[in-house]
Amino acid sequence: MAAAQSYPEAARALARRAGEPIVLEGIVTAADDLGPDELMLTRFIVTCCTADATIAQARVVGVTPGAFAPDRWIRVRGRVFPIGREVLVAAETAEAIPTPDRPYLTP
Repeated sequence: MAAAQSYPEAARALARRAGEPIVLEGIVTAADDLGPDELMLTRFIVTCCTADATIAQARVVGVTPGAFAPDRWIRVRGRVFPIGREVLVAAETAEAIPTPDRPYLTP
């Protein structure tokens, strides 16, 4: 998913998976253009050190408005729909989780 936001071939590969089930864990982040039942789910990717960190984000739709505050870790189960460079997840469930032992993704 993260590669699809930067690399056309990865974006095409993700597009072929449109509608498939997905489980994501990340931090709730705010954005000005979100609807009341939407949130941004963010995860940091660190390849070598924090100086090279990048982010992967998905717009999650269909969550209970106000259920999750920014900076809260959650797990979302739903279906993935890549739209251009944006990844949209239609949530089927969303639940608060503790901060993972390894909060940063490393390839």
